[in-house]
Amino acid sequence: QSLVQGRLRGEAAVLRNLGKKGALFLERLANQVQPGDKSQCESQGARHYWKILMPDGFKRSKQGATDALNVRLNFGYAVLRSLIARSLACAGLNGCLGVGHYNQQNPLNLADDLIEPYRFLVEWRVALKFVQREQQTFNAEDRKDLVKFISDVIPMPQGECRLPSAIETTVDSLVQVLDAVHANRIPGPILLPEYQRWPL
Repeated sequence: QSLVQGRLRGEAAVLRNLGKKGALFLERLANQVQPGDKSQCESQGARHYWKILMPDGFKRSKQGATDALNVRLNFGYAVLRSLIARSLACAGLNGCLGVGHYNQQNPLNLADDLIEPYRFLVEWRVALKFVQREQQTFNAEDRKDLVKFISDVIPMPQGECRLPSAIETTVDSLVQVLDAVHANRIPGPILLPEYQRWPL
């Protein structure tokens, strides 16, 4: 529930920052997310979000994408996913055991869960830097420009920090949640970016 809410609030922050309409719908949708996202708020939000964020005719494509925007998104997500996977490994968590992702052939199910509230960083930079360009190539300079999100300063509940530290904060809070559940205590929240204060 928290991760899906983070995903939707991150999308709303992107639209608002870019001066586009539709952020309020996503924020309201985030408040309606149920445990397990039984009402499919994430998919509802995605349809709304991509339609507004990207040019007409854009279709989100993961594997094997060749169009300029999907190639850039997938590259950015891969970098972000690796940062999260590294943090999970350092925390001693088994990346195969996801919360919402259950693919038995995916060794990074948990990373694919925790990437959701951080995807907005990649999407914002792609929309800001590449949507208006007509070039189809994705050269080394473009890749270098895109991955600058790694050094972004993120507003977190405990203060402002760069992305790697923000991810560590989220992972550490997840460990505390798991420890609390194991000890039969009421768990605290998973700590996510404070989207209403982004960008700093």
